[in-house]
Amino acid sequence: MYPNPGVAADLGIGPTFDELLGVAQRYLQTRVTPQEVSGEKSDPRDIGIYLWRQQALDVLENAVRGASDVGVKAVPILGKPEWLDSGEMRRFQWTGIVADGKRCHLNKVPCHTDLEKQFADFLDSADDVVHYFKNERFGFSITYYENNRPRQYFPDFIIKTRNKESGGTYWIAETKGEIRPNTALKSNAAKLWCEKISKTSYGSWKYLFVPQRDFAKTAGYAASLAQLVELLRPEAVPLAEKVVATAGE
Repeated sequence: MYPNPGVAADLGIGPTFDELLGVAQRYLQTRVTPQEVSGEKSDPRDIGIYLWRQQALDVLENAVRGASDVGVKAVPILGKPEWLDSGEMRRFQWTGIVADGKRCHLNKVPCHTDLEKQFADFLDSADDVVHYFKNERFGFSITYYENNRPRQYFPDFIIKTRNKESGGTYWIAETKGEIRPNTALKSNAAKLWCEKISKTSYGSWKYLFVPQRDFAKTAGYAASLAQLVELLRPEAVPLAEKVVATAGE
């Protein structure tokens, strides 16, 4: 069971409904002019008619996109119920790769790639992993922006670990074999999301990016997720390569 903030206020970011209402009212007052035919003006409330409402929304949407900077913004998921609970899931068939899922919310872990299976197997054996969710048919998403258009990013895994300092940490983990143009956008959005939610009452959240090549080199030397995180740090990978080379001599 994982926290699923239901409103933007939970993460301390806006806008609120009242703020949006104020913007919409000012927009209507300054940008929408009732048509006049033969001395008769149309009713301003006609903006509620579907045809005119859609045209007004198109203009407003284009204005918002044109005013936005290209980049990443932290946007919370708007979910219901408040907690991401496997009890809300329905059974589904899976004909692809599966892992045993000893600590997963499902009896079998549905995997799209061998890398996902290998990572699930690692989580099942890691000393500090309490349990994890495979984000398949689960609905957990993070909004990011690509060319000013919102996109939904569905991370691979949601993990809870135990540690002596804070009692526990939630992790959003993404396994990746092929790096694509929008990979950095997704990762940056996830990092910002974790920073925002960690400032609330929903616990400490961190993001972990797991490249296939680096995971293959380091996983065998990690007994816990915390150790894997350290080995996957860019400055630590050369050290791991040195260890592997030494072990092979």
